[in-house]
Amino acid sequence: MTNKMIADRIANLNQRPDQYCEFVTDNAAEIQLDLADSDVTVVDQDDCLLVLDQYAVGKEWFVEVWGPFFQGTVFPEIALAENLKKSISHFPAQINFFYGLENAALANWLKSHQAALTRQTIWQVYPVAMRPSSLRFEAYENPLPKEKAEEALKLHHQMFHDDAVADISAEHPLFLAYQGRQLCGYALVEVEETLARLLFVAVAPAFRHQSIATNLIAFLWQYLYMSDSGKTMTLVQSEKAEAAGLLYEHLGFKKLRVLESAAMTMD
Repeated sequence: MTNKMIADRIANLNQRPDQYCEFVTDNAAEIQLDLADSDVTVVDQDDCLLVLDQYAVGKEWFVEVWGPFFQGTVFPEIALAENLKKSISHFPAQINFFYGLENAALANWLKSHQAALTRQTIWQVYPVAMRPSSLRFEAYENPLPKEKAEEALKLHHQMFHDDAVADISAEHPLFLAYQGRQLCGYALVEVEETLARLLFVAVAPAFRHQSIATNLIAFLWQYLYMSDSGKTMTLVQSEKAEAAGLLYEHLGFKKLRVLESAAMTMD
């Protein structure tokens, strides 16, 4: 089966609420381009179609799972487990799913494999005005100098357990906010042709409630889009970050949908 045929099949099945996957792009042509990436593995066996996007962040190995997609109504739980074990390149691996609330069969399978499930709200980001402040901003599209990389990772680890801010490129630019010489916040973005995803926007605990997150969003929007207003940006808000949700609502961002993410480790 060609990548075009697989892309058409995924685009069709991803319209079903009980099989929707947020990792999948909106149209078959873009899906076909994604399938051609060297990091992507297509598994199509036993009425269980999976796409695995595998990558390293620092020393950790991650797998984003598209699907499983299947015909009919019987969830392929045995095929899913077997195909994951056979197709993942490195172990241990953190396996991530991102699916609709209607996919109860996948949620139950994940619970039976001790996955951590979290509700997530997708927001559409709009331009915001910069608030008065003495902040200084820096933008990076290449790996950071060693000292800055260490301080960014140290701040990131105060709130998260991965090393996402260690992998910086034009496709994953990092934005830093400084109060004097002190790093007080950062934002990490994933940039595609017509869409950007705000992966992280975080502020050090000692600097919260000072509009730093708002100003980071204002700065990065201007940096990324000042010459191209046709692009759109989204962000994901965890149910654990209620204060962030209130901020996004206050800023006038649009709530697009509520989904569920899951992470499980496979050795």
